[in-house]
Amino acid sequence: SCKDIACPADDAAVWSALDRLRADIAAAPAGLHTLVCLFQPRSDLDEARFEAMLWRRLQGLHDLDVQRGVAWAEGVSADPKAADFSMSI
Repeated sequence: SCKDIACPADDAAVWSALDRLRADIAAAPAGLHTLVCLFQPRSDLDEARFEAMLWRRLQGLHDLDVQRGVAWAEGVSADPKAADFSMSI
């Protein structure tokens, strides 16, 4: 695992953590549920590069959804430019 936001090596581990969170929420929907993903700090990232790398990681997570047959959530748009967009993982 590389722990670098530019590296896709951790996508599967993050996806698995999100899937466990989903199962925890389904089992106990009341209360607070939180998942935090931390990456090593990088001094070479400005806001635009950080955002581009974040979108790559989100795309990697979505690609894993597709591989596992997970559909986009109903009721939200898959288009990031749409007002009702929501990242569905």
